Amino acid sequence: MHSKKISILALVGFATASGYCEAQDLIVNGQFDTGSAPWTVEQTTTVPATWVAEDCCGNPNSGSITFGTVMSSRLLSNCMLTTAGADHDFLITLWLTHSVPTFPGSASATVEWFSGSNCDGARVAETRYEFNTIEYTNAWTQRGTRLTSPAGTMSARLVISTSSGLSNFTTARIDDVRFGVAESVPVGLLSFSVD
Repeated sequence: MHSKKISILALVGFATASGYCEAQDLIVNGQFDTGSAPWTVEQTTTVPATWVAEDCCGNPNSGSITFGTVMSSRLLSNCMLTTAGADHDFLITLWLTHSVPTFPGSASATVEWFSGSNCDGARVAETRYEFNTIEYTNAWTQRGTRLTSPAGTMSARLVISTSSGLSNFTTARIDDVRFGVAESVPVGLLSFSVD
């Protein structure tokens, strides 16, 4: 298994015929229209994830997921079938607040790639994204990038993680999470870096 760390440096742009909030992708219920299913929540000393009727794009018929943490929390997507070597676009909208802004928490997203068709078999690789939480405080913020599924990949799962800063409590709101074959989830990435 190997890891790639990609740092997002700029806001993404997007455009679809029906608008960003209506785009289609491989994630099931990434818009959290009526609840969190089928997302799985793994929590450690944290406030349970809760669906709230507050949509990032102002849709009165949709909502988002909110949860707080004094240690760490992980939100897992459904398993998605992928094709090895194919380009995929990833987008997320999030809102982070901190009880002590001078010691902010953090958020990241990890794509776990598997050799089996149901997120089973060997874990081929992980691709991790770190978010600069100071920029993300008290406002809905969108980020995304394009990535290529590694050789030997048949499926993937998205894991969104949050953790608190030093002696701090972090609250995260997550909405409009998208992962799909390139061009089906349009991304205009201004710049990025790969380590």
